Amino acid sequence: MSYFVSILIIYIYISTNHKSSYLQIKNTSQYKLGKHRSNGLELIKKVPVIEVEGDIAICDGGGGALGHPIEYIKVGSRGGEPVSCIYCGLRFAQKDAH
Repeated sequence: MSYFVSILIIYIYISTNHKSSYLQIKNTSQYKLGKHRSNGLELIKKVPVIEVEGDIAICDGGGGALGHPIEYIKVGSRGGEPVSCIYCGLRFAQKDAH
């Protein structure tokens, strides 16, 4: 067997074993709030729903240069039900929805 084939077999063996152990570690967490100990979802749910007058809400994260790319969120067809921004989680709803 050539040197290259031997190295390739060892690499494949290490790669497959590493991934399986990674999956076992990934599914369990020693922290109540997850690996990064973040309560970000709880905090964003405390922010009241932002009502917009038109059919489309525009969200940029509100942080200027620290925000996120502009997202146009269609709220007109939801009947007043809030729609979340995919980047920051802020919720938008149409004011006086029919």
